[in-house]
Amino acid sequence: MRFPEDVPVLADDVVILRAHSEGDIDPVYAMCQDPEMQRWTSIPVPYLREHAVNFLTEVIPNGWRDGGMWAWAIEYDGQYAGTIDLRDGEGGVGEVGFAVAPGVRGHGVMTRALKLVVRYAFDVLGWERVIWRAFVNNWASRRVAWKAGFRGLVVVPGGARARGVRHDEWVATVGRDDALEPSGNWWKVPELERDGIRLRAFRATDAKRVVEACNDERTQFWLAGMPSP
Repeated sequence: MRFPEDVPVLADDVVILRAHSEGDIDPVYAMCQDPEMQRWTSIPVPYLREHAVNFLTEVIPNGWRDGGMWAWAIEYDGQYAGTIDLRDGEGGVGEVGFAVAPGVRGHGVMTRALKLVVRYAFDVLGWERVIWRAFVNNWASRRVAWKAGFRGLVVVPGGARARGVRHDEWVATVGRDDALEPSGNWWKVPELERDGIRLRAFRATDAKRVVEACNDERTQFWLAGMPSP
């Protein structure tokens, strides 16, 4: 087996981006069994251990050698937590791709890793712009990109392909002179309260009360399009 050499280490006070190693093979294989990983990426399904071996010992080393892809293992709390890569870069513009293990999602790990590699693209590779892509409705990926400063979101109908199937695609970019911070507001329901009345986001536990309200005879009378029951 051969693994990439001379990979620059990128780090902040929480995550470390480093070269992949033999110890990452089984964690990569396990990560790629995750249904969400398979749903939102173009990895082979079923994903076999040999796929992980080939990716870490052939695809990634070749990318660093040929200059077509720069991939790092993400380390968090001393453990492999995901992979992030830059690719292309022709004309000063390239793309970023990333995947994070299920157990560390929601801890801000990928946002930190994304900011580190974007800075590397600008400061070391000399890029002017980085492109992010994701299947439409991959909200987790979109939120990471938003937090890292990607903007100008567009939808490309049928722009992505996975295992022979076309998917609508989100595309956004961040430029060298852009702040790597959110641009605009994330969609979050504001909470309003006055005189004992609170307006808030729905919760799953509200379902029973919604059913009661929608079965009320007055609701049924005035909202004629409501299903009955």
